[in-house]
Amino acid sequence: MKFQTVLRSVFLLISVSILGGCATLEDYYSPYESGTLQGEGVRIEAEDGSFILKKGRFTPPFQTVHSVYMPSITFASDLTGVAPSSPSLIGAYGLALRQGAKKVRIYHPAATEPLYGVLLLNQKMPGYSTGPAARSYLIRVPDSYVKEATDGRVSVVYEPVTHSVHPNAKFIGWALWLSDSPF
Repeated sequence: MKFQTVLRSVFLLISVSILGGCATLEDYYSPYESGTLQGEGVRIEAEDGSFILKKGRFTPPFQTVHSVYMPSITFASDLTGVAPSSPSLIGAYGLALRQGAKKVRIYHPAATEPLYGVLLLNQKMPGYSTGPAARSYLIRVPDSYVKEATDGRVSVVYEPVTHSVHPNAKFIGWALWLSDSPF
């Protein structure tokens, strides 16, 4: 019995030593320092009043850490040829909220009333992200996406970030779900 206790203790010590040296997901990600919201008259306001994004440069008010439990949001494999409002991403706003996205209101010249939204600002993977989207957010909300977000329908616009090792795979830098109905 004593031998088994010693053996378990040794196994536990070895396991803790090995796992203690492993990097966590947070070690692979780092925050974006800035972003730009494009579009005359476009404004994004947090429903809780914690931030307002207006046309021009901004410091990200929050950023989520990627999660292995949400690959459809943080690492969309091979988005080549997939429309920005693809069904796999349209329904993912609930996952985004659980990951740390924020409920927002979107004011846009193409909408007669403010739209409801969910804004996800992901962190980047410095060793694996390339291209302009790896340096800062560039948020654009085209009129066509606003016009699609009527009668309870959901539209989503996002910015893909190129993966340096797998060029056909993209990270999602940010995503914005829009609808005329609350999320």
